[in-house]
Amino acid sequence: VWFMTEFSHIFADFDEIVYATLDNYEWSRRSEDADRTEAHHNWVDEVVRSESRTGSVAGNDNRSSCLIIQPRPEVKDPSLLTREEIEKPETWAQICIQRLVELAKESTTMRRVLDPMFVYFDSRQHWAPQNGLAMMVLSSMAYFIENTGNQRFILASVIHHLDHKNVMNDPQLKSYVVQVATSLAMQIRSGRRLAEIGFVGDLCRHLRKSFQASSEFVGEQEFNLNISLQSSIENCLLEIANGVIDPQPLFDLMAITLENIPSGAVGKATIG
Repeated sequence: VWFMTEFSHIFADFDEIVYATLDNYEWSRRSEDADRTEAHHNWVDEVVRSESRTGSVAGNDNRSSCLIIQPRPEVKDPSLLTREEIEKPETWAQICIQRLVELAKESTTMRRVLDPMFVYFDSRQHWAPQNGLAMMVLSSMAYFIENTGNQRFILASVIHHLDHKNVMNDPQLKSYVVQVATSLAMQIRSGRRLAEIGFVGDLCRHLRKSFQASSEFVGEQEFNLNISLQSSIENCLLEIANGVIDPQPLFDLMAITLENIPSGAVGKATIG
């Protein structure tokens, strides 16, 4: 990974390198940071409640239940590692993630880095925000990135992944992916505003499909999964709206995307 970063060269077996890195990522940090993370979650919940009281996300009190913001990870310098850290595979896995972020300076390279990660998260069921690896790794990458454009690219790529064949027909998995996107949106906007919202069209399109699916004759379990997906997408749209300077273009895009949905579909989904 160091060689690829130093010489801007990607090996043919790059996907396997990414998989090995993720296999050894710092899972142990969960227990070590449990107290700090819980305190951070309490702060996040309070922020959400405060925003709800001011009206920016009114009527969505359950939003914090799926909202997780990872604490900022410490950047590790290989030359300053302790003997104990040197012997831990997860330490080197994090350093590899840092190097991959350095490698992915252009959007095309970032796409090359993210693609095998997303496949890994899909196949190993790591998208669930509460206990999945996706949130931890993508959050760390967003913290390590100095280029705000690449931070937004990670967010947009997560949302675009809703159309991947591994995800598109699974409403529960789609809901998990959207929840990860919501947390990333809040993390990014906590430091700076979201300047680009082109990916909102994808969210609106999936919201529309979910409304339509809810209006069809489906079993109770599938209906509930679609309702959960709708709630996740709405939360994500609200989070993005809170992060842009002028939300009017976002609302216009939402209106255009959703205006042709039969009222019965929306009504049934809302009642559900």
